[in-house]
Amino acid sequence: VRSLQKAADGSDTSELNTTAYYKLSEQGAEIAYYDLDDTGKRIGRTLLSVFSDQLFTLNKSGFTSSTMIMETGKTHPVAYETPYGTIDMQVYTSLISSSFNEDGGHLTAEYSLQIGDHFHGFQTIDLTVRRK
Repeated sequence: VRSLQKAADGSDTSELNTTAYYKLSEQGAEIAYYDLDDTGKRIGRTLLSVFSDQLFTLNKSGFTSSTMIMETGKTHPVAYETPYGTIDMQVYTSLISSSFNEDGGHLTAEYSLQIGDHFHGFQTIDLTVRRK
């Protein structure tokens, strides 16, 4: 998983190589993996459910939790729960590209976040799944 965040004050890239649960069905692809802190300690879990090239959901649980509905060309509300309170955001997805088969696949998504009346930045996710 590679993610890129761009905001007015700069950009940040993160990369995670991990073992994940992967299931392909008629409904789409399901990928689950653990989120790790800088020391490698598990701090949460991410579940992606990819339904099409136009729609997927991203569910996070653990230290923070949220459910993001990512749908090309649409804006959806997100309640991002932290230990310090909930942040209400809007997510607009500009691009989803995915291709999955029995051996794995790839998902790319580009989206922007808005918190209240303030633009928070652009995000890109590149996720590759390979069977061992």
